[in-house]
Formats: sequence, structure tokens, C-alpha cells
Amino acid sequence: MLDIATILNLVINTATGLAQLAGVAAFMSAVVDVLKSFGVVTDGNSGKVFAGMDLAAIIILVAVQLFAPQIGVSVINVDAGLFATVILLVLSYLGSIGFGKATHSLLVSMNIVKPLTAKKA
Repeated sequence: MLDIATILNLVINTATGLAQLAGVAAFMSAVVDVLKSFGVVTDGNSGKVFAGMDLAAIIILVAVQLFAPQIGVSVINVDAGLFATVILLVLSYLGSIGFGKATHSLLVSMNIVKPLTAKKA
């Protein structure tokens, strides 16, 4: 049975150690960026969303340390970092597609290029 002192010690160690978990921070930042891209989060409240995710990360990491200590926080950190990299690559790819369309629309509106039209059969 865990006592309150053990649990509080885990919370404090996890909260202070979270600053050293770059993978987890990168993952949370990537998620906020994705949510901002889809209009779910605005610039005005992105800090609050990140702070909420930070609190949730502390709770999750404490739970992992309590109930599955064999997993290890460093494994979670590395996996979160890799997942963040994939998220940012996909977001960059989607952004480049959107940028290409926006550039074409701008060039059409400036009469520099002709609009793309579908060929009729």
C-alpha cells in the first residue's frame, strides 16, 4: 500500500523531471500546433491548452510510475519525441500542400497564371 508521502514524492519528482523530458514537451507542442492548424485552439488560448496538457502529462507519468514502473519514463520520453517528429512532418507536408494552393490562387488573382480548369471529356 502506498502512503501519501510516497505519492507526493513521485508527483514532485515527476513535475521537476518533466522539464528534462524534451520528447514529451515536443509531443505536446506538436499536438497544440495541429489543433491550431485546424482551428480548435487559437493563439490566445494555446498557452492554457499547453498548461493543461502539461498537468495531464504529470498525472499520467505519476500513474505510470505507480502502476507500471517497469515501463520507465525515459522510454515514454523517447517514444513521445519520435511521435512528435512524425506529427510535425505530416503537418509540414499538409502545410506545403496548402501553401502551394494559396500561391497558385494568389498568382491567378494577379493574372500572372491562368486558373487550373478541368478538361471536359
